[in-house]
Amino acid sequence: MSPGEDDWLTDSLTILTVNTDDAHWPSPGELRTRARRRRLQRRTAVGVVGVIVVAAAVVLPLQGTTQTPAPFPNRGLDVIGHSNSAVELAANVAPGARTPPSSDYAQVATAEEGFSLSLLRQLNARGNKVENVVTSPSSLATVLAMLELGARGSTSSQIAAVLGTAQLSSSQQAAGWSALSADEAVAARQTGIDLDSADSLWMQSGLRIVPDFMSALSKQFVTGVWQVNFTHDPAAANNAINSWVNTETHGLITQLFTPGAINSMTALVLANAVYFKGAWQQGFDPSKTALQYFERANGSKVHVPFMSATETLRLSPYLRPGAKPKNGQLNATDLLPYRAVELPYKGDRFAALAIMPTSGTLAQFVQGLTTSSLNRLVRTLRMSEVSISMPRFTVSANDNLNGDLEAMGIRDAFENADFSGISPTPLALQQVQQRAFVEVNEQGTVAAAATGGAAQATAAPPGITLDHPFLFIVRDTTTGTILFDAEVENPSSS
Repeated sequence: MSPGEDDWLTDSLTILTVNTDDAHWPSPGELRTRARRRRLQRRTAVGVVGVIVVAAAVVLPLQGTTQTPAPFPNRGLDVIGHSNSAVELAANVAPGARTPPSSDYAQVATAEEGFSLSLLRQLNARGNKVENVVTSPSSLATVLAMLELGARGSTSSQIAAVLGTAQLSSSQQAAGWSALSADEAVAARQTGIDLDSADSLWMQSGLRIVPDFMSALSKQFVTGVWQVNFTHDPAAANNAINSWVNTETHGLITQLFTPGAINSMTALVLANAVYFKGAWQQGFDPSKTALQYFERANGSKVHVPFMSATETLRLSPYLRPGAKPKNGQLNATDLLPYRAVELPYKGDRFAALAIMPTSGTLAQFVQGLTTSSLNRLVRTLRMSEVSISMPRFTVSANDNLNGDLEAMGIRDAFENADFSGISPTPLALQQVQQRAFVEVNEQGTVAAAATGGAAQATAAPPGITLDHPFLFIVRDTTTGTILFDAEVENPSSS
């Protein structure tokens, strides 16, 4: 940042602090507290085991001729810190109390589940079904929900339709997300789960921001606000954003945007980062981990470590409802086309649901999966002593989601956008990028799956070996909200 470039911010600080007539003007300490990103950090005595980390971001470019910004465009902001060339700002808006659970909360939770499966189907439709898929739908939905607060007309309605919240106003859906985040934060703390979530706004120096948009972000998403210089030093802005992501994801995501992804046309970035760490309620004994073959969709096999245990878990039945053996024999149509098992994390609020198709491919199963069918599947699970074997694995992804969001129905945001609720400067989506990381091992966390097998009437506990492509979903067992999901096609590939 060149000398004098942030003079308007210095003037802002002088003007605002001199104005002592406002009895509600916060102290510098209060400003700093308000500007800090939402951290829903929960510590646990369990060591680092499996981890899910996701950072999703939306970038908006300036359109038209770049004009010299007014010396004092945003009078509701104050400088509270610096990080290299990035300037940390605080909004002159007191964050409101977290919205208590309400009908908005319930509708947003239901909508998020539907959005999660729609996103998974879209990613699955890309083809290339020998590779893993991993995403955080809740992180992407959070960014889209923030964006919707400033969208107008068809730009807003298309985002709402894809999120499944068309029946709610943008402020109602934001309040629902606020309540849902608060509820999950409390649940994480009470059950010994680490759940960190942070949101941030990165804006071009001098860009005018609509006060109501800034107020809504502050109240509902407790957004950190940063000023950078995309126009003259996009590389430094990129580095600042990546540094924030690295901090918020505990070093697991070190680079959200690759060099050159952020350019001089970028005007605004909305970002979310999520970190999850949970221990299995009943862990796997590492001494029982052994190499075993996993068969991929193309018939090839890979030799990978499998974890094994005998536990009491919620398991899917073998037979379809109402199916009965005839003359002691079962037909293939009598069997459910999948095996499923739920592996709870400590505290029971969060769990990994693993589903392995036993007929057809995982891609075909995912394409037919809906909110209703998933909820029906979950309702059929019954407690049983289970001999389970599943691969230990790490998966990651780096996805540009522009094409996927357009295919899902968010089109105007990229070309005929109306984000006048964010800024009077014309804006349009430039890039939606997400990185995701999932690790599963004997101690816990976010990955598990169920693979199917034929049932035998024996005294031994039923067995399940996830040795074919399977789907795993990390979900809130109370609301149905899906935090992460992945298709494990090859556990030997990260």
